[in-house]
Amino acid sequence: MAQGIVIRNEQEKIAVEVLTKAHEWMCNEYGVTNSLIFQRECNWGKDAFHAGWYRNADNTIALNFRNMYGATIKDLISVLGHEIRHAVQYQTGMLKRYGKSNKVSSRNSYITGIWNDVDFWGKYIDAPWEIDAREYQDQYAEACISALKIADVSKTQIPFGTKTESDRNATYNKILKRLKVSNQDTFELLHVSWLTSKKLSPSDGMLYIQKRNMLKNFDFKNPKHIEWLRNYGQGWIRFMPMVKVTSQYGGFSVEDMVS
Repeated sequence: MAQGIVIRNEQEKIAVEVLTKAHEWMCNEYGVTNSLIFQRECNWGKDAFHAGWYRNADNTIALNFRNMYGATIKDLISVLGHEIRHAVQYQTGMLKRYGKSNKVSSRNSYITGIWNDVDFWGKYIDAPWEIDAREYQDQYAEACISALKIADVSKTQIPFGTKTESDRNATYNKILKRLKVSNQDTFELLHVSWLTSKKLSPSDGMLYIQKRNMLKNFDFKNPKHIEWLRNYGQGWIRFMPMVKVTSQYGGFSVEDMVS
């Protein structure tokens, strides 16, 4: 077990061992001290590609295996080099602080910080400390691979992972198929909050009610119609569990993983 995750396969075991050694070498080589942890989660939002972060407050580097699937160990060492460079930036005083303007991190999200005593506010991808880290990440990685003589093992690829997502179109079509088989009429989709007897989230499935079972000329802006649906129409509401689709996950480029 690595610090933070349970290792799933031989390639991850090798990656953790190599990255731990690479981290120790880079810290010694570039004069910084920090801890290294491994994760299997997506920071800064569900769909963020980021595979690592450095947090100066507690001198910690985290590497996110969820976004490293399909990458080579050489790629991962570059990601580590990127985060080590952030540590160097703080250590040397180039970067004083930075903060995100929102919780979702992407190339077009905005960020603030102080770089070389100058305030910056702009797109994450354009932040000077990110540009600097991208310029140094491969340099750090190549120096480390050469010093530790790990060129061969660095070609090892982490297996691709899988992700399971809700397929709203497939779920909708399943409702259509059910009604067609039953030779029934059209329907109205409802938000899950309309079902008062059970707590559901939108990811659980879709609610619908056949229009023939609703009040004539039903109007969601009419308080009396709303009252009917809340109090008397509950028995006509139907639930269709969300169709889940599993697909391959991973294969991001280093550029995606660090920017």
